[in-house]
Amino acid sequence: MENFFFNINFMVDFSMIILIMLPSNMPKIHPIFLMIILLIYTILICLKIGSTLNNFWFSYILFLITIGGIMILIMYLTSMSNNELMIFSLLNIKWVIYKMFIISLFFTMSYIFFSKKIIYNLYNLEIMNFYIFNNNIIMKNLYMMPNLDLTIFLMIYLFLMMMLSTLICKKFNIPMRQNIF
Repeated sequence: MENFFFNINFMVDFSMIILIMLPSNMPKIHPIFLMIILLIYTILICLKIGSTLNNFWFSYILFLITIGGIMILIMYLTSMSNNELMIFSLLNIKWVIYKMFIISLFFTMSYIFFSKKIIYNLYNLEIMNFYIFNNNIIMKNLYMMPNLDLTIFLMIYLFLMMMLSTLICKKFNIPMRQNIF
């Protein structure tokens, strides 16, 4: 049971590295595929944050923000490219499988050859330092005076940017969404 937490984090890290490497060699990649990768990557990061903090509040907020961003991206995507097909070439799929195999071989060898106990102890030390930092600074001062000003500033900035983009579209008679028939 001692190495179970480390193995889960190892698999999450391994999955995140593979997700980063997936679109790296595809010359023409569809935006929906990138959004799916972003969604899966966010879910993995949320799981990692939630298991590290023993509090899923921050990961829940991160997930909601990412879903909102993906909804905006889908709106832009439907206005720009209506019916574009996702085409995967066999060569790209073979290359991705080859890269996944090499990366998994590298991680497996590094996991076998390095001492699990040393890595596990270092990882526990990192988690304990993060708990101390989290409990003393973030949770107590999340909306206290220094961070409250920053939060209010960010809300006002986002509101002004939304109003500015709406006014620019209204002034130049540009629709928010293109209607192409």
